[in-house]
Amino acid sequence: MKIEVPIVSAFVDGNSGGNPAGVVLNAERFEPEQKQRIAAAVGLSETACVSPSKLADIKLEFFTPTQQIAHCGHATVATFSYLRQKGLLNSDDSSKETIDGCRAIKMEGQLAFMEQTAPRYEDLTSDQQRLTLRALGITSADLTGGSRPTLVNTGNSFVVVGIQAADVIQAVKPDLALMQKLSDELDLIGVYAFCFEGIQNGRDAGARMFAPTERSKACLSGAGGLSETS
Repeated sequence: MKIEVPIVSAFVDGNSGGNPAGVVLNAERFEPEQKQRIAAAVGLSETACVSPSKLADIKLEFFTPTQQIAHCGHATVATFSYLRQKGLLNSDDSSKETIDGCRAIKMEGQLAFMEQTAPRYEDLTSDQQRLTLRALGITSADLTGGSRPTLVNTGNSFVVVGIQAADVIQAVKPDLALMQKLSDELDLIGVYAFCFEGIQNGRDAGARMFAPTERSKACLSGAGGLSETS
C-alpha cells in the first residue's frame, strides 16, 4: 500500500523552526492497525488521521510511531492549517472530534488556534521528583526558586519542570532509559521543561519537551500546562 502523507510544520517562526506532523486525509478507509503502521512509517512524533465526523467538522486521531494518543496540539494546528491551505475548510469557527471529546478550533487566515481543557495538576512523590531530575540530568539547584516537578494533564499527561535559565535547558541531555521509566510509571507523553529567563524579546517563556525516544521541537499540549505555573 502506498499513500501520500503531507508533512506540515506547526509553530514556524518566520521561515525557520516549527514542529512537523504527518497529515493523513480520508483516513476512514484505514483500519486502526493500518493507521498505526502509517504513523510508524512516517516516523514523526505524531501523525494526524483525518476522517468525517457526526459530532464536529472533522474527526482527528493521533498516532505516535508506537501508539495512539488522545490529543496532539501541534498536529491539530498543522492539520487545520493544511485543510485551510487546500481549500477544504472555509469557516473560521471549526471543531474537531477526538477519542476524548470535541474541541473548538478558531481560524485566522491559515493560523489555527485550539481549545484545550483546563490543566489539572497533581503532586509527584519525592521519588518521582528525583527520577525526573535524574532523567533530565539536572539537580534541584537548577530549578526555579520554590518550584518542583509537577504532573499536569491537559488531555495528555506531562511532567512540567521550571528551570532557572535558558542555557540550562539548552544543555539538557536526557537519559532516555530513565525517561521511559518515568513515562511508564506516570503514563506520560513526556517532560516539559520551561524557563522565564534568557528568552527572546516578545516571548513569555522558553521550553523544550522531552519524550522517551525523542525531543519534540514544540508541544502545544505541554505548553497548556504553564497557564497556572509560576
